[in-house]
Amino acid sequence: MTLAVLALVAAAVTAGIDEVFLARVRAGTDNALRLAAFVNYVGVDGSYTLARALGIAALVLAYAAVVLGLIAAEQRQVRGWPSPLLGVAHRQAGLMTLVLVAGHVAVPFTSVFAPYQGWPTALVPFDQPVSWGIRAATWESFGILAFYLAILAGPTFYLLRRRPRWWIALHRVTLVVYVLSAAHAFLLGTDFLVSGPARVALLAAQVPLLVLAGRRVARSGMARVPRRLAGGVVAATTGGLTVLSVLVATGTFAGGMRL
Repeated sequence: MTLAVLALVAAAVTAGIDEVFLARVRAGTDNALRLAAFVNYVGVDGSYTLARALGIAALVLAYAAVVLGLIAAEQRQVRGWPSPLLGVAHRQAGLMTLVLVAGHVAVPFTSVFAPYQGWPTALVPFDQPVSWGIRAATWESFGILAFYLAILAGPTFYLLRRRPRWWIALHRVTLVVYVLSAAHAFLLGTDFLVSGPARVALLAAQVPLLVLAGRRVARSGMARVPRRLAGGVVAATTGGLTVLSVLVATGTFAGGMRL
């Protein structure tokens, strides 16, 4: 898959999600409208729905990039080399994720309802104001830090490809990037902080990712912590997420804001 094809797919997915949000805004059923009583900044216009669509598309692509990377790493451990196609798809998905995140960051500030007092706080971690009575600066900053770390852990491949040890050590930050990104969406994303199918789907989607990570740890001889301990942590986290997803889906536990 070339980067151009991936860009077209990402643009189509983003446009489709944006159209769904716009339709919900026109119908008065969008979560942003329903949260207006709690959130200081809503800004429900074209820029806001587009920013949300870009963020969700970026999260989906980041998920795909991590999955492809874990599969490629497993192939390297088992066969000694990964599929070249997997490696290319992994890197290009990572680059396209960065493009989508850049749009997700920039688009809201084109609105007449510019968030968080405008550009001065756009990319400054822990400098956002209070929102709906909770210190949202930390949750916003998860996304900002993930963006900076993604730049460090992704495109540097093209600078360090001749120093594989340096690159491998640096690229391990990718999992931190993904965790911060998912936490940013789960805790602050308009479409995920409200109890409902989107929140359940975000939780449940992490289970197969953790299974792949567990397989990677189990087969790695370079783990810095005992493999049994690392595997136990992965297994416990996977089981916890599975149970939580079921409880949220059945309504036994309301895992988000209820409107």
